[in-house]
Amino acid sequence: MSLEELISKIRELFENLESNEIRELTRSNFVKAIGVNPLNIPSNYKRELARILYYEFNVPYRKICELLAMSMRDVFRAIRGESSGRKVAKRGKVIEIDVELQAKAIELVRSGEARNPNDLVLKLKIPLGSAEQLFSKIVEN
Repeated sequence: MSLEELISKIRELFENLESNEIRELTRSNFVKAIGVNPLNIPSNYKRELARILYYEFNVPYRKICELLAMSMRDVFRAIRGESSGRKVAKRGKVIEIDVELQAKAIELVRSGEARNPNDLVLKLKIPLGSAEQLFSKIVEN
């Protein structure tokens, strides 16, 4: 069955239901109404159907999970987008550090004032990528 056919069947079903009827809808009744078991629907179709159920018919996440046989995480990703809520820090350019800063970094590491690259960033005001490289070189030697 194509995605368009599934969407039209689901729209027909949910346009005639009230909110309390949606809450009481079971997966078996859902399967009878659309004619396809959700376990046999491809995941990319399920994601599109989840979006439609949520945005057009205000079906709660849990109900979408139940009807489409999806995990809560998959429903969340389908509705909110593929990217997770976490932001990934972008790496800045690694710059060459002059000899004076290298000497100062060596002193800080050996004296115990700089126990990790973050300490070098705070004390020497250099980018984290450069501090990580410098710190690992100092610790290796």
